[in-house]
Formats: sequence, C-alpha cells, structure tokens
Amino acid sequence: MSFDHLPDNAIHFPVVDEVLREFFAERRVHITDIQPTTLGQALVRFGHFIDRDNLVALGPIQFGDVRLTFTEHNKGRNWRRAYFNTECWLMLLDFLADYWEDKYIQNALASFGKLLHWRNDGGRLVRLILKAMVVDLQSVPQFIVFSETQSLESDSWTVQCEILQSKLLGAGPQDEAPFPQAPIPVGSPFDFFWFGTARRWASSE
Repeated sequence: MSFDHLPDNAIHFPVVDEVLREFFAERRVHITDIQPTTLGQALVRFGHFIDRDNLVALGPIQFGDVRLTFTEHNKGRNWRRAYFNTECWLMLLDFLADYWEDKYIQNALASFGKLLHWRNDGGRLVRLILKAMVVDLQSVPQFIVFSETQSLESDSWTVQCEILQSKLLGAGPQDEAPFPQAPIPVGSPFDFFWFGTARRWASSE
C-alpha cells in the first residue's frame, strides 16, 4: 500500500498504521497485520483474498486528505518481467552425486536459468545431464561455483558446464484455420482427420 501524494518519501509509520486502521474499520475490512515495507508505506495482511482484490481493483482511493493505492505484494515497484527464451540441454561435470536433487541443481542454475528436467544416471556419476530454460546462451557460464551454506564457513565446488543442445523458444504453430463451410462436395481432398474418406464411405453405402 502507498500514499499517492508521497510515493517515494517515508512517512512516520505509526501515522500510516493509524490511517490504515481507520480506513479498514470504516469499511469493515478484516485485516490480520500491518507492517512497514520498503516497497511502499505499508504491507497489509488481509483476512480474506476478496477484500484485497477489491481494493486493488479500485485503484487510487481518496480517504480524507490522502489517496491510498493497494498493490498485490508480488507486484510492487521491484516487479519486472524475465524472458527465458532458450531451452537447452546442459552437462555439469563433477557435480557431486550427494546433491543430485531438484533443489540443489536449481540452486546451481539460479543465476541464469530454471531447471526443467534432469537425468538420474547412476552409471555416469561424473556427469549430470539436465534440461533448463535460460535467458540466452551467452548467460550460461562455463564454470559454476556451487556451495551449500549452512554456517559461517562452507565448502564450495567448481563445476564445469557445457551446452549440449539448444532450441530458441517462442515459435508457435500457424493461426487457427477457419472451419470448412458446408456442404462439402463428396470426394473433396482433406489433409487430416480422414474426414473425406469417411464421407466417401458413408456415400457408398
């Protein structure tokens, strides 16, 4: 939530809290918590999703001498779109078999891609073959430094990463074809569904 007339300036939080509680009490909106946030003036937890969605949809709301704007918590001013436009198969050399699990593999790829699938080949523990979506091939590093941090000091391992195969995403099929207009002459050619053959069978009976 933000106050429109002071979008980039911090306001004394107890004042923000008081104004919001008056606003919600007047509209009988149930809330469970109000906290400060760096993405606006307050982070509000609603008791019901419908109340949140209604206030977001209303846009700026005049309340006394301020205007309140509600935004979903995951769509604040730090929200941006990321394009993963390439799908590729990668080979990680000497990625420790102790960490052959989804969460660890995704952690290793987190800076440049998203894990789609990986092959658990126990006969080749020296290599891990996986499929991932990446921003572009240039973002895939040749070496990945992987660590599992649980304390002040942690072990880390350098893993070689090789691109085996790649495919650019985004290409789709042609636009939908118009439905054939009836009546359709008997014996007309069709490329699919055996529709013409079925009609010829029906006409020969």
